[in-house]
Amino acid sequence: MEKLELYRTYKEDWDGYGGLPFSDKVIDNTKFVINSFHQQPHISPTGRGSVQLSYRLEEKCIEVEISDNLEVEVLEIIGVVEREYSEQIDQIANRIYDFFNSGSSIR
Repeated sequence: MEKLELYRTYKEDWDGYGGLPFSDKVIDNTKFVINSFHQQPHISPTGRGSVQLSYRLEEKCIEVEISDNLEVEVLEIIGVVEREYSEQIDQIANRIYDFFNSGSSIR
């Protein structure tokens, strides 16, 4: 969580490529997702002012991009199969749980 708090201090162009600062809403939404699930993700800032969470397990990966709105962008990868979709922030913990416990929602 310290890493997320550090993102609050990032100013415009923090990455040298015009990176946008992170709103309190993005940080709070990210904390909500992380605290909703016991698996700790790899956390990365994006230049769009959003935060990406990555969870990996063997040949599987799920990446979640959290921005200011209540919808998050999700990318699931199992082997060579990829699926991108949007999900409501209050449902993303269920997706992550499914990812680790039932294989994935990829069809």
